[in-house]
Amino acid sequence: VAAAIEKAAGPEMVKEIEKWRKEVQDAGNLNNIQNNQLSNKRNNEVFDVKILETGHSKLGTAGSMNIGGVIHTPGPSVSDKLTEEDKNLLIKSYTTALEIAHNKKFERIVFSSISTGIYNFPIDEAAKCATKAIFDFIDKNPKTSIKSIEWAFLDSDQVTLMKMFKYYSVSVYSKISKK
Repeated sequence: VAAAIEKAAGPEMVKEIEKWRKEVQDAGNLNNIQNNQLSNKRNNEVFDVKILETGHSKLGTAGSMNIGGVIHTPGPSVSDKLTEEDKNLLIKSYTTALEIAHNKKFERIVFSSISTGIYNFPIDEAAKCATKAIFDFIDKNPKTSIKSIEWAFLDSDQVTLMKMFKYYSVSVYSKISKK
């Protein structure tokens, strides 16, 4: 999904990400960035995928997309067995992104299925973490400007996510609309 977002945003987003990467390198903060050098093949290009600490978020340009911005948030990478720390970091990724959207008075946020692709986070557990983060955030921010929380995900994730969110989607919508 990240590749599709970058493609839709165009070169402006890529330039911004490269600027952030240079800032991290120049500041000597590479040791603080989990998996900073984790590389993967995407469209036959090798790229560094981590420029933020896991669980942190940062608002960036939307480039050529007609939206308020793109919130970048790296989730955890699951190597062998899913841990409680992995779950807590994923919840933090969703929460910090929601906090940015709330502080910027966004009315809508669309999430990708964070960490479920190349980071191997099980989709069913990721859905539970996302749901927990959203409910906790709404409970703490009942007057949030966010009226719509949506997901963009791969077709292969759709069946699992639809089963997980069948109940939660209605509940999240109802909770948000209770202002």
